[in-house]
Amino acid sequence: MENICQHLMDLAENSTAAGAGLIEIRIAEDEPADLLTIEIKDDGAGMAAEAVCEVNGPLTDCKVCGMGLTLFSRACQEAGGKMEAHSAPESGTLLRGTMRLSHEDGLPLGDVDETLITLIMGSPGVDWVLRREKVRADGTRAELCLDTRVFRAEVGSVPLSHPEVIRQIRASLRRQEAQL
Repeated sequence: MENICQHLMDLAENSTAAGAGLIEIRIAEDEPADLLTIEIKDDGAGMAAEAVCEVNGPLTDCKVCGMGLTLFSRACQEAGGKMEAHSAPESGTLLRGTMRLSHEDGLPLGDVDETLITLIMGSPGVDWVLRREKVRADGTRAELCLDTRVFRAEVGSVPLSHPEVIRQIRASLRRQEAQL
C-alpha cells in the first residue's frame, strides 16, 4: 500500500463486513512526541479472545489475520511502531497503530478527506466519525471532527451518499482541514 489512507480504507471495510453501524477513525499527529496514532473503532461483531491474542501476537503465526491487518501491522512496525487490537464478541473492535512520524520508512498519510468520502459513499447506512488531532512542533494544538450523525439528523431521509450531502460533508472537511 502506498499510504496510510489505503490501510484505513481496507480496515474500515473490515468493520462494515463485521456489521458495524458506527465506525470511528482517529488520526493523531504529535510532532513533539514524533508519533502518529491511527485508531479504528467499530461496534461490529467483534472477535473472540483467542483471535485477539493471535492478532496481537506474531503475525507469522496468525490464522485469523486477513491481509489488511497483516499489511497495516507491518507498516506500523516498519515505521518504528506497532499495531494492537482490543475486541470481544458482540462488543466491536478497536485497532490502534502507532508509527514514528519522522521514520524514513513511514508511509505518507494520504488524502484523509477523500478517503472518508469514499467510505461514506460505499456504506451510506453506516455512521462515521472522523477525529483528527495535531500537536505541532511548537506545542499548539488543532482538531478536526466530523460526525455523519449530525448530517443525517439535518438531511432526514436523504441518504448520506446523495451528491448534495456529500458536497456538504466535503465542504465541512475542507473548512476544518484548513485549520489543521
